[in-house]
Parts: sequence; structure tokens; C-alpha cells
Amino acid sequence: MKKINNVFRIIILVSLVIFINIIIGYYSKEIIHKNKVNRIISGMIKNRYSDIDNEYDGYIYFYKNNKKLLIKKGNYNKVLNDNNVLLYSDYNSFNSLRGEVVLLGHNNHLVFGFLHHITKKDIFIVSSLSTSKKYIVYDVRVIDQNNMDLINSNNQIILVTCTDNDTKRLIIYARQL
Repeated sequence: MKKINNVFRIIILVSLVIFINIIIGYYSKEIIHKNKVNRIISGMIKNRYSDIDNEYDGYIYFYKNNKKLLIKKGNYNKVLNDNNVLLYSDYNSFNSLRGEVVLLGHNNHLVFGFLHHITKKDIFIVSSLSTSKKYIVYDVRVIDQNNMDLINSNNQIILVTCTDNDTKRLIIYARQL
């Protein structure tokens, strides 16, 4: 009986150590990512860029979640897999924040994993290297991944991410304030 109790205690202890390591790994990755984003955005705001920071085109800041994300134009898979937001639309539209701007991001805890909490009337800021503007959410939709007809309108931002089942897309529409 004592042997069984000792084996059971060892199993619980090992399980606890594994669980703690998973939690620490999850949050340390998030902290490292958040610190990198904050450092780069701080450089953008102060207009001090290093060579590595120059590759980013702007950022998005969500008041509701106190979340800042880097925006970058480039190779679809590389940008998204680096846990950045992909500038999917025309760079000139983004740089002036005029016309329609489409931003894509993965549905994970480092990028757009919180978007399902965004609701109508939520406000966020999008900042390019030349301008910064506030937007208010006016519509939230979940659509089939094969039906990506987005509304074509001036002065709006469209945020796109997958849903948990990966067959649908969460679309957030926001207008400039």
C-alpha cells in the first residue's frame, strides 16, 4: 500500500512539474512577444528606427484589451507565422489610412485570438508610419471561408481571422471616427 501511495505521489509531482512548465512556456512566449512589440512601437512613435524595426509598416492598438500588434506587408505565410498582422491591402491606402484597409492575423493568443471579444462600438487605433487614426467597430460577422466578399467602402478597416474550427472567418468592420 505504501508503494502505491509513493508511486501515486511521484506521478502527481511529475504531472505538476510538467503543467507548470507548460504554463511558464506559454506566458514567457507572450511576454517576450509583447516586449518586442512595445519596443518597436516605441521606436516608431519616437521616430527612431533600427534596421530591424524598419520592416514594420505600423501597428494597431485595441483599448478594450490593451493589446498592441505590429502590422507588416510582405509574404503571407512569413508575416502571419511570425505572429504579426498582415497588411493585405494596398500600401498607399494604408500609409494614408484612406480607402479600404484589410488586415489579417492568426487566431492565437499572440495576435487576433481575442477578436471574438470585440463588439460593436469598440474603438481601436491604427497607426501607419505617417498617420494615426481611431476606428469604431460597426459590424462583426462570421462567414464561410469560401465566401470572402468583403464590403468595399472608403475609410474603413476590415480585420480578418479564422474561427476555432477553421472553416469560417471572423470579420470585424470598423469606420474611421
